[in-house]
Amino acid sequence: MTATGDNFSAKHSPLVEYYVLGNAQALDPDASPLGWIVNFFRCDLEGVSGPQNYSAAGNLRNGDQSAVAVDNGWLTCTNSNYQLAFTSPPENLTRPGSPTQTLSLPFQVEFPAFPTNSSTFYDGWGLLAWMTQLAVEGSGGVALPTTPPTCQAWVPSIDDCGGSPSGWFAVLLSQNGAWLDSFPSSSNNTTWSVPNVIVSSQDRLLVVLPASWPVQSETLGVFPTPSAPALSGSSAL
Repeated sequence: MTATGDNFSAKHSPLVEYYVLGNAQALDPDASPLGWIVNFFRCDLEGVSGPQNYSAAGNLRNGDQSAVAVDNGWLTCTNSNYQLAFTSPPENLTRPGSPTQTLSLPFQVEFPAFPTNSSTFYDGWGLLAWMTQLAVEGSGGVALPTTPPTCQAWVPSIDDCGGSPSGWFAVLLSQNGAWLDSFPSSSNNTTWSVPNVIVSSQDRLLVVLPASWPVQSETLGVFPTPSAPALSGSSAL
């Protein structure tokens, strides 16, 4: 394992190391129900997408027998394109008297069908926060200003994520309502506070806007960053 990791890191750094005990819980890493395997690759890093080299080393024990396994090759970290499909109209979670309005948008992560296939594939894997940018546009397609949320790290409740009367922000929540990420970050108005958070189906976006904005004329758009796979998605607010 050490030799395999040393060889891989000399050519492909920085890297991610997965320790897999038993069957795999993720799509790509090597695994074995009879032992353990350590995988070395670059998926899940900011700025990394598409095909990447990998190496793996492990002990495939079965009863009193064991064998060392070493595997080298490539895998793809992402699909070639994605779509955030918002599955229902926004739910208004605004509390009476609040200076901001809060809209909840659940979504599916899809990737369009291949040209020879009429199907649409759901639960597209490999999409990370750094690959996405968000924008809220008013009437006429004018981009509206953002404001950094106060929750740049985990908070127990969205109530701990204050807004501003001058701009909007978004929070990525898991399907059970836990904080995952927020947009924009305090250092850059086009990036997320945690760049390598997984974006997956059944998550939802909370969009928080000033109460004075007429949301009936506004649209949330989802766009790819320059080095990311193709990405699209939009929802009327």
